[in-house]
Amino acid sequence: MIALSFLHIKDVESPIPGDQTKPYRFVELGRGKVDLPGVFSALKEIKYRGWAVVELDAVPDKTGSPKESAIINKQYIQEKLKMKI
Repeated sequence: MIALSFLHIKDVESPIPGDQTKPYRFVELGRGKVDLPGVFSALKEIKYRGWAVVELDAVPDKTGSPKESAIINKQYIQEKLKMKI
């Protein structure tokens, strides 16, 4: 049996609007193509009890700040995934 110690959670947008040089970029949770509700539903099914780390490599909207991106991620986790942080 394989055990998961922790998860590294990201969301991704592809293709990047207006940028043909990169195939994707990481975005705030809920703003990309990853089925995060499906991921967390599957984790619930297997009774996962470990940690999940949310990371954003860079702020996708250059008019925003890292703090604003963190707030977006936190709100998504609490409001859409119904999880406590």
